[in-house]
Amino acid sequence: FIYLRDAINNKVDSKDTLTSITNLPIIGTIAKNRYKTDIIFEQGAKTAIAESFRHVRSNLRYMVKGESIGKVFVVSSAVSGEGKSFCANNLAYMFSNFGKKVLLIDADMRKYKDYKTFGLDFKDNSGLSDFLAGLSCKEEIVKETKFKNLSIIRSGEIPPNPAELLIIGQMDSLLYEVKKEFHYIIIDTPPIGLLSDSMELMTKSDANLFVVRQNYTLKRQVLDAAKTYTE
Repeated sequence: FIYLRDAINNKVDSKDTLTSITNLPIIGTIAKNRYKTDIIFEQGAKTAIAESFRHVRSNLRYMVKGESIGKVFVVSSAVSGEGKSFCANNLAYMFSNFGKKVLLIDADMRKYKDYKTFGLDFKDNSGLSDFLAGLSCKEEIVKETKFKNLSIIRSGEIPPNPAELLIIGQMDSLLYEVKKEFHYIIIDTPPIGLLSDSMELMTKSDANLFVVRQNYTLKRQVLDAAKTYTE
C-alpha cells in the first residue's frame, strides 16, 4: 500500500523528493506559517519560521558573495498559492532587519496587493506599471514602510500588456537606479508556470528563487522549472 501510494503521488511531499527529481540547489526549508499575518516575526524572534528565514538569508548572502550593494533576487513559483509572495515579503523584511537597505518590488502587475501589513495605505495607486509606461518617476513609486530600511514598489495600475512593459527597457533603467541606493532588491514575480513575466526578470537577477510548497506543488512543475532555470 505504501509503495503504491508513493508511486501514484504526483506532488512534492518532502525535501528528499526534491533532491531525487532535480539537481538544483535547495537553499532552505521554511516552516509552516501558523500566524495570521504576512510578516510573521519581529526583530529578535526565535520561532521556527523566523529561524528558517534567517537560514535562507544566510545562504543567499553566501551565494552572491558578500555585502556589495545592488544584489537582485527574483522570487517565483509554478502556480498561485505556493507561498511565493509570503516568502518574498519575509525575505525582504529579514534582510532589512539585518541592517541593509532593501527594496521589495511587486512585479505581478496582473493583480492588486494593498501591503497594509507594512503599514502603508496606498491611496496613490502608482507603482511599477506606471513607471514602465512612463506615467510616474522613480521617486513617486518607491514608498517607505513602517519597517526601518525597507521600501516597496507596488505593482501599480493593472495594465493591458504586463509582459510587454517588462521588455521595453524601462525596467533596466529602474534597476540601474535602485541598485545604487539599495543593498538588496527582491522582486516578487507572477508564477513561472503560467506567465512569461518571470522569465524576463530572471535574466536581470543575481539569484533566482523557486518556491515549492509541500503536498501542493506537482513534481512535473518542478521538472519544468528546473529545465527553465538550467536553460
